Amino acid sequence: MLKNMNKLQLTLVCCMIALAGLVGLGAVSIPAGLLLGFAGAVTFDLATKSGVATLAGQNRQFVIEDFIDVPDGAVSTDILQSLNIPAGTYVRNVFVEIIEACVATSITATVGDGAGANSWDASTNLAAVAGTITGGAGGTDTYVTTGKLYTAADTIDLVVTVNTMTAGGRYKITADCLRVKA
Repeated sequence: MLKNMNKLQLTLVCCMIALAGLVGLGAVSIPAGLLLGFAGAVTFDLATKSGVATLAGQNRQFVIEDFIDVPDGAVSTDILQSLNIPAGTYVRNVFVEIIEACVATSITATVGDGAGANSWDASTNLAAVAGTITGGAGGTDTYVTTGKLYTAADTIDLVVTVNTMTAGGRYKITADCLRVKA
């Protein structure tokens, strides 16, 4: 991972980890773009640029987040692989923040993974006002009440349902995680 980073990226990551250690934070959130470069990516594999800092030991809280762009012309049932979840990670919830809404007659997405297309959130309005943050609801969305332990690597995916889209949008996807495997 480090060999793919430029000096500025490496310096920023090291400073963030050092600062977190100095102030005694239990969680370190490092933007995925700093970790694996800025390359972006039917199934659209948008998770290739998401990542997580290596944390020594178990029971470390951290966040995996990334920005994704819904491509112009996305159609219903397109799968947007958004975040890479490493094996040994317990995910407590997943959130979608609208940065720039899609322009469409209607566009929604479910949030899930390889085991369930809507297990994290059964309906997210991708045309909502910028700044809107959605997340799964306990008792409504399968994984939210108890979270999910990923014993094997997987991705958090958005499955799009769209009606006449004229312009794509930009979203921030965030997973609240706990490392349970050393």
